[in-house]
Amino acid sequence: MARFVTLVELTAAVRESADIRGMDDKWTDAIIAARVNRSVRMYREMISDRGHEYYLAHEEVTTETPTAWNDLTPDYDFELPSTCHRVYAIDVQHNGGWYPLDEYEMSERHRYQTYAHALGTPLAYRLGGIYDDGEGGTKDPGHLIPRPDKAYTLLVTFLPSLNDVAESMDMYGGEGWESWPILDTAAGICAAEGDQNQYAMLVAERDRVAALIADKRGKRTRGRPQHITGRHSGRGRLWRA
Repeated sequence: MARFVTLVELTAAVRESADIRGMDDKWTDAIIAARVNRSVRMYREMISDRGHEYYLAHEEVTTETPTAWNDLTPDYDFELPSTCHRVYAIDVQHNGGWYPLDEYEMSERHRYQTYAHALGTPLAYRLGGIYDDGEGGTKDPGHLIPRPDKAYTLLVTFLPSLNDVAESMDMYGGEGWESWPILDTAAGICAAEGDQNQYAMLVAERDRVAALIADKRGKRTRGRPQHITGRHSGRGRLWRA
């Protein structure tokens, strides 16, 4: 569940954890706030990588429609949402249903050789690099194999970019999860101060909190196992823990 935490609370907790109370001239609120924001970004990505979806967003985008597989106008097949920081999944809508796309890397570009010179329903995607669109803006493009034979709707699941927290923010997941960015920020300050003993203790506690967060994956509801087996009994689909 959501827990509301103010930046003032986070900053005060960092001062206490790093034992720098009374050092306001050196470690100003602005400096600590900048470090907290950096740790919060790492925290959001860390819990997303561990399977928690609290910060993930979903947005539909429409593919381009090339006239041939080698039509380079445009030289991409879709654009990511403007707020996208990192992609976690892309699904394609086809025949009334949603189907997950595989992701292929540059080194795997010939894996779908059969489809390389054809248009059709996309099976896999690869993300390109951000580039200048020549009109004063930028594009964050993606590529599909096979290239789409018509306009398809894609559902992008992604972690949005985060603006600096100026006053307060929601810390999702459960009681105490805000400890991770607090401990991470405090550890960085202790490292800068050369306090290796305090640094080691903070890192150990930060890693303990990270392990607890990872252990909570998929355990928000306890009345039912978590995974579908794909098999059915006489009463319905079977589940496994």
